[in-house]
Amino acid sequence: MAGDIGNSKSVPQAGHNEQEKEKTMTEVAREFYKAWKMIKEHQKEKDKAAAKAEVMKAEIESIMADDSFKAKMQSLPHPRGFKSFNTGEPLTAWDNVEWMFSNSGAAGRARLLKSLKAAM
Repeated sequence: MAGDIGNSKSVPQAGHNEQEKEKTMTEVAREFYKAWKMIKEHQKEKDKAAAKAEVMKAEIESIMADDSFKAKMQSLPHPRGFKSFNTGEPLTAWDNVEWMFSNSGAAGRARLLKSLKAAM
């Protein structure tokens, strides 16, 4: 056992730790770069989706601004036959359009836009 203390395998050689440190730092730098690159790509995708959502929102708003379309939708019944909670009167398709526009996310607005274009 006393001979194990001086064993060259258990004692690191000079310069060996420095090489490991450099290797470790290089690996860390590579991992950091990969993570940074993934974050940048994710941000690009988010920006692209946000721009697409803004275009879709503007398109829906332009369709909703059309008075003849609004009158047409107000004459149609609600697609699911819902009634007003307060009055008990049947809701219209226009009520559904307004609700969908104000309460939907990106996927819901995409479906709304598709249905509005079909109804035109």
